[in-house]
Amino acid sequence: MKAGAAIAGYSRRAGLDPAIVGLVAFFAIHMLIRLFGTSNFSVDDTEAAVHVQVFQLYYSLRNPPLFDWLFYGLIQVTGLSVFTIQILKTALMTGAAVFFYLALRPGFRHRAALTAALASYGATAFYGWDIFQQFSHTVTLIFAMGFTFWALMRVVRAPQTIDYVFLGIGLGMGLLSKYLFALYFLALLVAAIRRPAYRPAILSARMGLTLVAGLVVVSPLLIGLWEARDALLGTLGGRVAGASSGPGLESFGFLILLTAEFWLPFAVILGIALARWPASAPAAETTAAASEGDGDANLYPLLRDATVIMVAAMFFAFFFLGTRIEGGRYLVVMFSLLPAAVFAGLDRRPSFPQIAMERFFQGAIGFVVIIAVFRFATFLFLSPPFCLPRCVLFVDYAPVAAKIGTPDGKQNVILSNHVHIGSNLLRLVPNAKVVIDAYTAGSDLGIAPPAERNCYFVWFRNYRSVDELPLETALRQALRRDPLPSELAAIGPIEFATVDWQTKILRSHGPDTVVGIARIDSAERICDGGRIPGLSPPPSNNSMQ
Repeated sequence: MKAGAAIAGYSRRAGLDPAIVGLVAFFAIHMLIRLFGTSNFSVDDTEAAVHVQVFQLYYSLRNPPLFDWLFYGLIQVTGLSVFTIQILKTALMTGAAVFFYLALRPGFRHRAALTAALASYGATAFYGWDIFQQFSHTVTLIFAMGFTFWALMRVVRAPQTIDYVFLGIGLGMGLLSKYLFALYFLALLVAAIRRPAYRPAILSARMGLTLVAGLVVVSPLLIGLWEARDALLGTLGGRVAGASSGPGLESFGFLILLTAEFWLPFAVILGIALARWPASAPAAETTAAASEGDGDANLYPLLRDATVIMVAAMFFAFFFLGTRIEGGRYLVVMFSLLPAAVFAGLDRRPSFPQIAMERFFQGAIGFVVIIAVFRFATFLFLSPPFCLPRCVLFVDYAPVAAKIGTPDGKQNVILSNHVHIGSNLLRLVPNAKVVIDAYTAGSDLGIAPPAERNCYFVWFRNYRSVDELPLETALRQALRRDPLPSELAAIGPIEFATVDWQTKILRSHGPDTVVGIARIDSAERICDGGRIPGLSPPPSNNSMQ
């Protein structure tokens, strides 16, 4: 039976769209793998966990606050835990995929091409692997991209006034996720204007509603950033224009490797499918490619042009502005539409490669399953000593929390030099507040008066190394300045906790991590996040409090 006919038949019998069921299952399974692996926060999640001790209009100049806002709201209901943050991420990624699918579905003629396009994202390195390993703000960015594309396609196909409002909401959410979203939005608008069928809807006066809605959504951030506008412009300028005067051969090679990593698995599977089963294959190897409708002939040019605009902008910024492309997260915007564009183009071919689409879908699903099994195995067998992802993810902080927890009902204030320590102690230590200058500077954390708190400094004394980190050096890292003699004198008894790994099978690898826990005089200024003018770096956050 043809893959497209089988899917359509299942959909009629079950009353569900199997594509949506598959998308939900894909993200839910990866969430379960993550929850099985460790109860610790992932590397990017640690920053969010420390930030959301208090609600703020913005938390850092580097990243807009939408993910932090959503995380803060959810922990008021479910509490601070890895489960909470994984539920949030899974909901956002699933929502992004569903909105993207709903936007694509009317534009395809052949169901086989549509389902292959969806599967192709799981066969990319970023969406199939990287997105589950870390990332927080990028997850809200992906949701905003999916929602905005859905809203845009509603606007250009049969616009209602509410659709322009939806598009503005998408614009606001995108800017609240990552500032790079502006490039994605502009590329979509320019690509849509290039299509005569879409142009009237884009040039309509109702686009003013989009701008108003976007401004309303992003206004809380604008209010919070107003006093820090000069620093924000400097930060954005520094990220767009690199520190070097021009790109070097090494950085260009790194960009090419990142680009190849993004699309390589999906391109290999597609290349094999098209080479083995072209549309012009002998009759014995072909099937009739019945279309499900006329689709939308403008979809492929829109996706193609928007992708070209974004990739051209990336290389222009790299070569002429010296912009540093530091990781795969910076490519997610530029290549987010590329897989769909490839299959939208194949869908419009007069000679449709039906078998190739079916075989690609099968190959992509096989790749997705292999990656899911490998992720499960990395948690079960390979971490540590090989650590995929980073080893710090598997440190067992329970012995540290046991030494800090007190029965007197006082607040536990924890000063640390490492955000992974601080964030995970937040979920383990009762009534805790964590102070890490690089993340909490300028925030009113609601720290209790000296008589109502216990204060500790916690740091990695040894971490996978024979070299010991002295207390004074660790305190310097935590404060981002040299500690004063009075602050060193306020350090009381020091205990050390030798901690093991959470990994279930390879605990015999050895407990090579030692955490230092130093009691601090609760009256000391550093226990309430106090900063010393002229010594402490300027705060990077503004609190509502």
